[in-house]
Amino acid sequence: MPIRPPKHRPAATSPRAWDNPVRKARQALYWGRWRRVSAQFLQLHPMCQCADCAASSSPKAADCVDHIIDHKGEATLFWDESNWQALHHDCHSAKTRRENPMEKWR
Repeated sequence: MPIRPPKHRPAATSPRAWDNPVRKARQALYWGRWRRVSAQFLQLHPMCQCADCAASSSPKAADCVDHIIDHKGEATLFWDESNWQALHHDCHSAKTRRENPMEKWR
């Protein structure tokens, strides 16, 4: 029976994506207050606001709040409600893929 090669285990000192300070700043904004405020926004805007759903005769129900312009961790732009739109998860994923085609999404 063949022997399985050992798994690659990077050293503990290797740089990790989650150690990135910009990423940490962005993620820190998505906690309690955001959950409450985005839930209220979805109550006011229950249908998806993307162009495809707006033109459709049967728009999808919105289930996430999207930042129209990427805030990149900037709190002022993050909390600006004029920069928010209610989207269905599939529409949000498609928008993200269009805007960041080279970035890997898990």
